[in-house]
Amino acid sequence: MEDLENLEKLPVIEMDVRKVRFGDPLSGILGSRYKDWKERDVIFIYVSTGVGKTFFSVEDLSEWAMKQEVEIAILVNRRLLRGQLWRDIQEHDLRMNRRKVYLHLFSYQQLEGEGEEAKQCREILMRCRYIVCDECHYFLMDALFNPGVQRSFDFITTLYKDAALIFMSATMERIRPLLEKRILELHKCQMAECEKEMQEYDDRIYDSCQYKRNGEQRSLTEAWEKYEEAKESWEYQEKIEFYESQMALPQVREYRYIRDMADKITAKYFQTGEELADLIVGGSLPGKWLVFVAAKKFGKKMREELIARGADVKKIVYIDAEYDVFSATDESVQKRAREEVHNIVQTGRLQCQILITTSVLDNGVNIKDSQVTNIVLMTEDEDEFIQMLGRRRFTSENETINLFIFMGNPCLFSKRARTYFQIYWKLCNNRDIYLPDAYKMLMEDPEKNTNMLSSYYDFDGWTHHSNELAIEAVRMRCLYYRKLVRGLEGDKYFFLKEQMRWLGKDCTQEWLESSSVLLSQSKIDAISEYLNLLYHREGVINKREFEEIEKKIIDTAAKMEPQKYKGKQGNINTVNSALQMRKEWRKYQIVAVGDRKTFYEIYSDGKARYDIRADFTLEALKTIVEESTPGDMEKIWERMFDSEIPKCLAGDSESLKVYINGKLKKYQGLEGWILRSSGRGDGKKIVVGKRPNSSTE
Repeated sequence: MEDLENLEKLPVIEMDVRKVRFGDPLSGILGSRYKDWKERDVIFIYVSTGVGKTFFSVEDLSEWAMKQEVEIAILVNRRLLRGQLWRDIQEHDLRMNRRKVYLHLFSYQQLEGEGEEAKQCREILMRCRYIVCDECHYFLMDALFNPGVQRSFDFITTLYKDAALIFMSATMERIRPLLEKRILELHKCQMAECEKEMQEYDDRIYDSCQYKRNGEQRSLTEAWEKYEEAKESWEYQEKIEFYESQMALPQVREYRYIRDMADKITAKYFQTGEELADLIVGGSLPGKWLVFVAAKKFGKKMREELIARGADVKKIVYIDAEYDVFSATDESVQKRAREEVHNIVQTGRLQCQILITTSVLDNGVNIKDSQVTNIVLMTEDEDEFIQMLGRRRFTSENETINLFIFMGNPCLFSKRARTYFQIYWKLCNNRDIYLPDAYKMLMEDPEKNTNMLSSYYDFDGWTHHSNELAIEAVRMRCLYYRKLVRGLEGDKYFFLKEQMRWLGKDCTQEWLESSSVLLSQSKIDAISEYLNLLYHREGVINKREFEEIEKKIIDTAAKMEPQKYKGKQGNINTVNSALQMRKEWRKYQIVAVGDRKTFYEIYSDGKARYDIRADFTLEALKTIVEESTPGDMEKIWERMFDSEIPKCLAGDSESLKVYINGKLKKYQGLEGWILRSSGRGDGKKIVVGKRPNSSTE
């Protein structure tokens, strides 16, 4: 008992972890291992979506249960998934010519009620030898809005003594510790109770051995001999074996089968819904669109944005949790949503061109439509992210998809962290709320507290009891949003890197530079080509030409980093900073010529197009100036440079002088010398002089 008290996890007696190839079904991967599963086994199956969990449960495991003449139950988290699975079961029974029911199918929600249906479901589950909990991440994900989750979680875990509990999901990391902890706590209570009952039974046997049938008390020796004889009896041995079986420690079997889908996904990112709407309506990408949004408010706004930009309203379908609730607000929208869901469930294909949906479809339906080539995921939760992506099933090894992910908003994440923190402390400080206090809360803030009580508390008719799973889910969300906020403070791409990790991809600088929705490579290349053209054709540009290229660069940079570049203009330092954002631009630099900044020189890889010819000396400079016609800067240029005069400087002696002096300042050995004007009128000429504040001897 002491060892059990110190035990924090259930012992793992079998583990199989490996990557699987596309098309490898769970049935083939597991082989016949399921034949070794027995009561008190807790089986965790981590499998990527589309590996065939349903086929394994309906075909292999149920057939094995039938051969043993025991019952099996499959639990699912969505009504839509239950509908799909029920058709599979009916087809299987028809094919097998089966009449006796061995396989039962329920949703978790059916166990969570108080009526006759819930009672019958629980009674059936108590008979089952195998209980498959499909999509078991449900216990944490739905705990944020469904307090009944605690009921199904608590009931299912109590069945570990007489059944093999099989938990399956592609995202089980967060719920598994809670499942193990709950089963271990139940077992500790069970063991303590069994030890107590076994001791009481043993005491009764010993007491009965102390007396003869006539009631006369035996001697201590005789009583002990009789007790030893009783312990050898079949009845005693059977009873002790029963208690020992009830005290047997549950054991874990773990199977992780991960299918690498990274090479089938081309990921890009966006910052705002407007950017996404422009991309969808623009029609630059062929195929249908599946857009998962985090909230109903954003989903409805996205639909309006698309319509406002010219999208055909008949090709857009919006679905949320209320799609099958009849409403007078916009019956046409909900009617089309119901028709679309029905079609997806029946055929696995999309009728519409653009489907916008909340997490109501994050699991429960399988979309096997090769025309769905564009998927948008707007969620911060890893489990939701993977489940949403998993709705699109690949029907061939050659299929690929375009995935669009949200860059992340620190203000949004910070707000959500505060919200979940407030909810967490309210739940911790008010674990039980009696009816009078609940009425008082509703009077103070009806809308907010109604949602609070209905989402996180289970009501027994007099008291609202906080949902322990909800408390844990809220705590995890709060900590995660804080992590995102801290990460984004130091790295604006932090959330993108998180999502790329979920996809099994590297978030490289090259990917960041080439994968923004707004920054198509053609736009990036267009600026590079324009800079290259200006460098080779002009080399030096005037104010107007600078303003043109400055606007192109800053407008593009503002799409990458709006907080830094949006609204900026006219600052050469800002332009050069923006040029460092893209590898295609980094070779270029723009330098203002002279104090007036009316001309600008373009550098490529640190070199200007116009440079003083090699091996130029001070003596050569003085000679050129002395031999030139007084004030003729163009003649001086021709002898100093091996190239023609820039067009924007031709005919402007003063600007040429300023430009040449800038070149002299950068030329080794001539840094302290300048050309300056001397004299007035017809006697005005150019001379070589010392640069002010120069230490040149």
